[in-house]
Amino acid sequence: QLALTTALFEAVGSVMTLPEAQATAFSALTGAAPAFVFAFIDALASAGVKAGFPRDTAQALAADMLMGSAALTQQSGQHPAQLIDRVCSPGGTTIEGMHALKALGFEHAVHAAVEAVMEKDRKLAQG
Repeated sequence: QLALTTALFEAVGSVMTLPEAQATAFSALTGAAPAFVFAFIDALASAGVKAGFPRDTAQALAADMLMGSAALTQQSGQHPAQLIDRVCSPGGTTIEGMHALKALGFEHAVHAAVEAVMEKDRKLAQG
């Protein structure tokens, strides 16, 4: 049965067997995180509008960039930090943006969002 189930799901995406103890984290990363990604795309698009692009152009640019970045992450097999290093020139513009994200707590906000989803999931499971 596992082989049949795996074959069915492989037709639409990656298949991983995870311990049951990771179900809550799995739910947060796969069920709720798309909303976080949409929020990131929206924020990038809004920044693009502020920079002078029409909204539809800014949204398309942001979404295309995200799709390309995600594909490169999967295809390269490199850690995301290595990919960041590849696109950040020393003293360049991109590293300045990365410093701004770090200073404003980007990673902390992402961790807090995932933890909030997991906490709510645990509360719902308790009834």
